[in-house]
Amino acid sequence: MDDHDAIIIGTGQSGPSLARRLVAAGQKVAVIERKFFGGTCVNTGCTPTKTLVASAYAAIWHVVPVTTA
Repeated sequence: MDDHDAIIIGTGQSGPSLARRLVAAGQKVAVIERKFFGGTCVNTGCTPTKTLVASAYAAIWHVVPVTTA
């Protein structure tokens, strides 16, 4: 860590905001991410799943009209 003041492992929910705060405080920061920036939730977990579920609901309501008695 001779070249950096902090090393952040992962770019999930808190990684990028922590990096910004440390840089704003004048620290030299390295960010390490294994695959996709944003972590699991944004790329393959929570957000895509919510989009898939919302699309399924939209498709069902479009194909099967709801009638009220």
